[in-house]
Amino acid sequence: MPQQQVFYSLSNVLRKNSIPEGYALLRMLKCYLELDALIGLDAHTERMLLMIESELLIFNDILKEYVELAKKLNVPDLKVEWRFPKVHLWKQVVCDIRLKGVSRNFSTWPNESMHGALREAYNRCSNGRDVAAQILCVDQHTLAIKLLRQLIDSQNCLGDDDEDPQSESDPAVLNPETNKDPVVLGGDVPDTVSQAWSLGSPCKPVDMQILETHGTTNRAFSGLHRNFTAFLNSSVHGWGTRTSATSESLLLLR
Repeated sequence: MPQQQVFYSLSNVLRKNSIPEGYALLRMLKCYLELDALIGLDAHTERMLLMIESELLIFNDILKEYVELAKKLNVPDLKVEWRFPKVHLWKQVVCDIRLKGVSRNFSTWPNESMHGALREAYNRCSNGRDVAAQILCVDQHTLAIKLLRQLIDSQNCLGDDDEDPQSESDPAVLNPETNKDPVVLGGDVPDTVSQAWSLGSPCKPVDMQILETHGTTNRAFSGLHRNFTAFLNSSVHGWGTRTSATSESLLLLR
């Protein structure tokens, strides 16, 4: 590899007396490569873990020395901080190996497919600034489109069932009594068998006063009007309805 050849060639050029900063950088790279080789093994023994711990101490000392020397150079745009994920991982690598196994088991690839949609939204639908709000907006639009697609597919399935009155999902087959006295929302009697069902409760509308009168012996209906009014007052704000709508609803219940 060319980079490996350059590394060994520089070891004869960057001397400690002439260029101490470059010499410290080479020492740090040497320690870094040794750590990377030890941590990346297929199996670890207790002796290897002790070697990793001692080498980490040496790496941290050399890193501090290099940062102090590099700051004195006054070279513009010189990056002296080594704060990237692998170095951060090494701080707890020995503990992680003891708990989880060898470091070859540590991978971010399993999450790549899960975050693929977010990465695509970042690349195609954001300007690189304030990306969190933009990605959330794209995610919300995606979920809304999926919901609309599901509703359209469900409606298409219902239309296919209407064409076959003897299908398994036809209420006339599941419950023959629907042909005698079909119940739909609004009290309208359907004209055809395919319209003899609708979403909602099969019970006819009943006044709340009638429920309270007939449910005097049932504790479940005790204080129904009061409890339902309290439920509306506490829940209507969460539905995004204004307070005026709450008062109108309460007037209808009285």
